[in-house]
Amino acid sequence: MTPLPAALERLRRDHVANARQGVPAHITLLYPFARPDRRLAGLRGAVAEVCRATAPFGFALTAARLQGSIAYLAPRPERPLLQLIAALVTAFPEYPRHGGAYAEVLPHVTIAESSERLLLEVVRAEAARHLPIQQTARALVLLREGRDGHWRRGWRVPLGGGG
Repeated sequence: MTPLPAALERLRRDHVANARQGVPAHITLLYPFARPDRRLAGLRGAVAEVCRATAPFGFALTAARLQGSIAYLAPRPERPLLQLIAALVTAFPEYPRHGGAYAEVLPHVTIAESSERLLLEVVRAEAARHLPIQQTARALVLLREGRDGHWRRGWRVPLGGGG
């Protein structure tokens, strides 16, 4: 994903805990995925197979919405993201999305987390002013949490077998 506009990125860093720990704006495809202490070499080939079968695709972040304790940006179309998520879930049944906690898959970019509804409303309204944001999914990027609690980018696997 390309970076968000600066104003939205500031909001996200102020209101999303893991943004301050190095997690970039993203759409989660499969989480959790392998424990940090597990060697990932064997998994990378299977991820690459899924990515080779998925051509790069465009989408746009078109709406700012609220659900529960988050404000988020919704992508359209959802279908290519849902298909990629389904392919990963099929390839890695030992890693159910969010530990199986949610029945519905909702692709999104989180821009705020709070128990304060008014704060979420303000963030949502501000975010809506910056939409739509055009994106192109070209690769899957593995994020790994270090022992220091900071997240870092791991390997990048291109979609469609490209470089």
